[in-house]
Amino acid sequence: MSIFEQIEIDLVNAIKAGNTETVNVLRMTKTAIMNAKIAKTDHALSEPEEIEVLRKENKKRQQSIEMFKQGNRQDLVDKELSELKVTEKYMPAEISDAEIENVVNAAIAQTEATTMADMGKVMGIVAGQLKGKADGSRISEIVKNHLSK
Repeated sequence: MSIFEQIEIDLVNAIKAGNTETVNVLRMTKTAIMNAKIAKTDHALSEPEEIEVLRKENKKRQQSIEMFKQGNRQDLVDKELSELKVTEKYMPAEISDAEIENVVNAAIAQTEATTMADMGKVMGIVAGQLKGKADGSRISEIVKNHLSK
């Protein structure tokens, strides 16, 4: 079952249960995935692409949380945190830093990268292999650490 299908099932259950907060979050998430499907006219979304949509939605919420904290709006921080909890349950567990490092080391060996100028080559390989499994900023940080040694 795809993430989209699970969200649809959970949305129906939330509507039946009268949980308006969950209903609103799931509707927004479903809409984001549907918009991504419409944008991909050549094929249906794969699971990694659905995960990427969820990751973007979660990142928006995390950025909102930071901005609301700076503005001393705890009520909005709490609202965003509760929405984030709803969408995070559809995200797969991210792989560990050690697993990312193994892929990075293999990519560095494959591209014979030695400097930060080679980062693009390494990131192209690593990002493709870890799409939907790890956040791009985590991958980038690990690649930078390895190339700056």
